[in-house]
Amino acid sequence: MLSTATGIKTRVPKRAWRVLPPVGGTIPLRVVFDALLVSVAAKKPERPTLGELLIKRTDVKHWIYTNSGRSALSVVLMTLRELYPDRDEVVIPAYTSYSVPAAVVRAGLRVRLCDVEMETLGLSPKALGQAITSKTLCVVPNHLYGVPCQIKAICETARERHVPVLEDAAQAMGATSGGQAIGSFGDVAIFSLSRGKCLPAAGGGLIGTNDETLAERCRRLSENAERQVRKPIGLGAALETVLIALFIRPSLYWMPASLPLLKLGRSIYDPAFPIGPLSRFQEALAGRLLSAFEELRDVRQKNALRLREAMGDVPRCVVIWPRTDDQGAFLRVPVLLRPATRGAVLCELKREGLGAIEGYPLPLSEVPGIRPHLAGPDQDFPNARELSRQLMSLPTHPWVSSADIAGITEVLKQWA
Repeated sequence: MLSTATGIKTRVPKRAWRVLPPVGGTIPLRVVFDALLVSVAAKKPERPTLGELLIKRTDVKHWIYTNSGRSALSVVLMTLRELYPDRDEVVIPAYTSYSVPAAVVRAGLRVRLCDVEMETLGLSPKALGQAITSKTLCVVPNHLYGVPCQIKAICETARERHVPVLEDAAQAMGATSGGQAIGSFGDVAIFSLSRGKCLPAAGGGLIGTNDETLAERCRRLSENAERQVRKPIGLGAALETVLIALFIRPSLYWMPASLPLLKLGRSIYDPAFPIGPLSRFQEALAGRLLSAFEELRDVRQKNALRLREAMGDVPRCVVIWPRTDDQGAFLRVPVLLRPATRGAVLCELKREGLGAIEGYPLPLSEVPGIRPHLAGPDQDFPNARELSRQLMSLPTHPWVSSADIAGITEVLKQWA
């Protein structure tokens, strides 16, 4: 232990080369090569397809694949606009991933913000009633870090106003609310398959719905994009996946984490993204990883429970946890700290290589590129603003050890 100039004791990292990634999961190289062989051969796989596995897991009947989660969101929004041409506003949380408003703008629509709850990080059902107007195309609730929002209440409010619900389950694969799978509450849902999500595959997006008409329209729009962008085998995605599988390990992650050009963990608003198909390799890999999904989810839940228990006696530290009838995906453990100390805590946890990251740095109402696309008058979203000042999150992936949890807890006790 060394004393700093301020008199506060801080730890010197014993293994400076070990850096926990914020998120991730093991990707066996044999699985990567198997998926690549299947995609190159372009033969019908002997095992269940990705779609068959998804139907069995979620009871959602129709699935469409895209090249990213935000592409999936844009495809659904453009499809809904065809169905409701007189509506052009999309209600989204005032605090969420910057990819959500980017997808709305990419679809040629306007963003209407709604404040969130501090307890669930999701859309506030009370605020939602005032956010919906005659121009509302749909409502897009989300489940940040795998914590289920009040999805039932949100759906009830939206349907009372005859507004579709597009459930953003990008961070919540495997979560449930009242025993029902997250992603099956709305009229349609989207999931993400990027390396930072619950199923850390090689990227891609999923659209799931039980509405056959909506599914066919989404599929047609997606296939139009596929004709413009030839469905690739995915050799580039395969190479990237091999590198991720190697460098996601804590003993090596310090190398990509030290390269600013990779922009790891940064929140970027960019509506100029391509919409295209999921490659054959990505589809094959996602299906293989989905077969072992429960094991990864159970590890995350176990580590989340250990973190919660260890932080039970840390003062002025609030752990955001699923409600009694909900089961989280535990992508990460979100924690609220006082704004005056959050920066110091994050700095120390990052210095120790313990995988902590801040939340989205600004509420969407304050992101410069989004402001021209906002619908309605200027508003204050107090909970969204507070989350941007207080929220950070902690890792739950398989590389988190008991020593890591002890180190996280020690830093929080010293600085929080």
